[in-house]
Amino acid sequence: MSERDPPTRRSRAPRGHGWRDAGDAASLLRNIGALLKLSPAERAKLLGALDDKQCDELFYDWSLWARDDQRPPPGDWIYWLILAGRGAGKTRAGAEAVREWVKDFAIVNLIGATHDDVRDVMVLGESGLMAVCPRGERPRYARAAGRLAWPNGATSLLFSAEEPNRLRALAARLDRMLGV
Repeated sequence: MSERDPPTRRSRAPRGHGWRDAGDAASLLRNIGALLKLSPAERAKLLGALDDKQCDELFYDWSLWARDDQRPPPGDWIYWLILAGRGAGKTRAGAEAVREWVKDFAIVNLIGATHDDVRDVMVLGESGLMAVCPRGERPRYARAAGRLAWPNGATSLLFSAEEPNRLRALAARLDRMLGV
């Protein structure tokens, strides 16, 4: 990509949902609420019919586990605010959104209050990117460079409010690239 070319959208990689092909009963697995409405015996039968690969896919399929308020809003928007208290799933929702965005965009950056927040919560935390991505989608974390390198070639730079000039320099560079 030259300095004049805008960042490109990446084509979405095909993603298997083999657990959804496990039969008619598996069509009930649209979200965790539908699964919980089944009787314990029906749940056990449904889940028992899945093979190991399907179970792994089920575990990492955010469309099953997410609550409606954890999903990005529909439409064309720039800012998404999740106004919620501790334990509401804000970090997980953000990590899952980033996980989807890197399939479509070459650059998806992370910005937090402090470097420690970005590293310890957004990247390495129990609901951070390294925890929510299956092994084949997990980025390589370059701590010293403050960067995530995704398997599909996308990149995430890590920023904090502690160094606002670092982010301003990137914005100026992108403005030049886009001809703004």
